[in-house]
Amino acid sequence: MNVATVNRDLSAQKNLERALRQLAENLERRVEERTFELAEVNKWLVAETVKRAQSDFRFQQLQNEFLHAARITAAGQMAATLATKISQPLTAIVNSVNAAKRLLTNGGPSIYLPRKKPLLKLAEQLYGQAKSSAASANSSARVKRKDE
Repeated sequence: MNVATVNRDLSAQKNLERALRQLAENLERRVEERTFELAEVNKWLVAETVKRAQSDFRFQQLQNEFLHAARITAAGQMAATLATKISQPLTAIVNSVNAAKRLLTNGGPSIYLPRKKPLLKLAEQLYGQAKSSAASANSSARVKRKDE
């Protein structure tokens, strides 16, 4: 009977299998570490995105408030200019009517008016209306602030 025996050295193959197993375990560990790192970075990115969205929203609010303030300021300047343009002639009217009242009351050297009382009454009414209009024009020029 012929019996053949094969004697092979398997230690090299076993060493390769051990090294391969070790590499697989190292790779698995590195994948887990990297996955954890990526999850942390992803959380940070989400938080940054939320912060940026909040900052953008706040920026929009501030920009809108600034534009509103600019419009109110322009309107206030226009109102002040208009009030001045109206107030000056009204003041002149008040002064003229006041002078006419004094002239009628004191009676100048050459003034003879048989209907002096109705003219004085009319001058008094003109004076009151012009004075009231001038006060209204001046008070309308003042623009209130947003928090008032």
